[in-house]
Amino acid sequence: MDWKLVVFVAGGGAVGSVARFLLAASITKGTHHIVGTLAVNVVGCFLIGLLLFGPLSAHVGPSGRAFLAVGILGGFTTMSSFSYETVALFEAQKVNLAITNIAATFVACLAGTWLGRFVGLSIA
Repeated sequence: MDWKLVVFVAGGGAVGSVARFLLAASITKGTHHIVGTLAVNVVGCFLIGLLLFGPLSAHVGPSGRAFLAVGILGGFTTMSSFSYETVALFEAQKVNLAITNIAATFVACLAGTWLGRFVGLSIA
C-alpha cells in the first residue's frame, strides 16, 4: 500500500466534500435539495471527463490522479446523497419526482462526462 497516495486521497476528499457542501447549499436556496445534488454531480462528471481526457491527463501522475480524481472529485460528487434522496422520495410516495431525479441524474451526468471529454480533447 502506498500511504502517500492515501494521504493525497484523504486531502483531496476533504477539499471536494467542502466544495460539494458549499456549491449545493448555494444552489438549493428556495429549491428542492435534489437540485443541488444534481448540479454537483453534473459538475463533478464534467470535471472528471475534462481531467482524465483533456490535455492535463498526460501530465497527471498517480499522486495527481489520487488527489484530483479520486480525492477531490470523489469527495465532490454525491452518489450516496442521490441514492438517499431518491429512496426518501419513493418513501414519501413522490414517485414521479423520484423517477425524474433518477433519469435526470443519469442523463445529465453522462452528458457532463461526455462534454468534459469533448472539451478536454478539443483543447489538447
